[in-house]
Amino acid sequence: MNDGGTFIVGIRFPSIDELTSADVEEYWKSYQDSDTGYTTEVYISSHYDAIKQIQHNLTTRKIRNDHKTLIKGIQTKIDLRYTFPQEMEHLLTHSGFMITSVYGDWKKSALTSQSTQMIYVCKKQRVDSKA
Repeated sequence: MNDGGTFIVGIRFPSIDELTSADVEEYWKSYQDSDTGYTTEVYISSHYDAIKQIQHNLTTRKIRNDHKTLIKGIQTKIDLRYTFPQEMEHLLTHSGFMITSVYGDWKKSALTSQSTQMIYVCKKQRVDSKA
């Protein structure tokens, strides 16, 4: 990136509700497949590793036919590494960026503890070649 170039990055804002959720499977939602008519029930369980700042999520989809008989179960895993605002500022400034704006969403709302996103607008700092 050239000196003075603009860098914009958006990441999830760590949610205290997600980070403190119990490590139990909870019902999330159901939906019906318009092609097969089967109903899919979606369950979520998550565990937050505070030391590594990683939330481990397991999603289970239970696909049932018209008679509510289980046809198939599908599980997917995703691990989310959370970065908190102070850490993000440190990473950006130590990587040669000057933060010019911080927002709580793409509509440029203020970043608050209720935000779901962190949007950083940065400028690439000039690198001094004398080092």
